[in-house]
Amino acid sequence: MKKKLVILIVLIVIVVIGLIVSGYYLYQGVNKCSTKECFDNSLSACRKTSYISDSADTVLEYTVLGKNGANCEVNVKMLQIKRGVAELAALEGKEMTCSVVLGSIEEPEKNLKNCHGILKEEIQNVIIQRMHAQIVENLGKISEEATNIL
Repeated sequence: MKKKLVILIVLIVIVVIGLIVSGYYLYQGVNKCSTKECFDNSLSACRKTSYISDSADTVLEYTVLGKNGANCEVNVKMLQIKRGVAELAALEGKEMTCSVVLGSIEEPEKNLKNCHGILKEEIQNVIIQRMHAQIVENLGKISEEATNIL
């Protein structure tokens, strides 16, 4: 009888702890927005929210993480590249965290200098590769212009 009582008390304690933990995570959970307006309101207030933006070119997932000083931290994940060259496919699944000024409504990835993470690095790599290709393609013109100057 004493063993059954101890087991019952242990089970009750485990259930209570489980309820407390699940309640905490439900309270701290991330709300989901289905409209841009909902997301903009949550971003402005820096409330933990997620939103999937489905444009003609890309599908991005935004997750408002919370406040950091005078900024709101937002995780940006590239879910899908719909249009573009093969080099952009490498961006899919990559993420970065961007800082947005509290109270503002702007696309977090608008200013990459306020972001950090693998997605930012990969975007910068694509930009550098494209610039390099442009320089190589126009090397003859650049050389000719330099010669004319001298």
